[in-house]
Amino acid sequence: MGSYLSIQNDTSDVWYAKIGPDEAAINISGTVATVVGLVAAAVATAGAAAPLAASLQANGVISLVGVSTANIASVSAAAASLAGVTSTCAAAGTVTGMMVSLSKVVQGELEKQGMVRIEPGGKHRWGKMTLSLWQQGTCVRTRVNPHNAKELLVETLYMRPIFSGQTDDSENVHRIQWWIAKWGVSTQTLACPTA
Repeated sequence: MGSYLSIQNDTSDVWYAKIGPDEAAINISGTVATVVGLVAAAVATAGAAAPLAASLQANGVISLVGVSTANIASVSAAAASLAGVTSTCAAAGTVTGMMVSLSKVVQGELEKQGMVRIEPGGKHRWGKMTLSLWQQGTCVRTRVNPHNAKELLVETLYMRPIFSGQTDDSENVHRIQWWIAKWGVSTQTLACPTA
């Protein structure tokens, strides 16, 4: 006996989603903030955090603020390679490529944290779970700021409370656009580094 809970992506953007009890959702939001902070620092310093992460790993430190040192090293290394691709984001034709690459780094880290990619028009179903189980959904998307092409927006949507279906084998579907209209999103900004 059990039911399902689904998140439907009824927007034109790719979203990454995870569900869990409220306590877990707090950890997810902390992880998202940490990932964004690490990527921002690594890009701004051309990956200077990679040697720090390697040193932490060598000394037995497994994680720092909830993110593994291996992930810190990989984010830093990826960001360093991105920072080295162009000498400046201000150069014509380089900003879009830089933002797309930066978006992919953030998305890759979200996947490492267990978030599920949901394409536009798609949905992901979790279950079987207890009937009418109270959960929280956390959804994240990355997109270039429509008002400033040198900024990447990392937007987080919290769906709470959401419930699994009420009867055996039933499914409650929660649509992203409805929750955006209800609560809006929390936004963090990653700026394009300049030479």
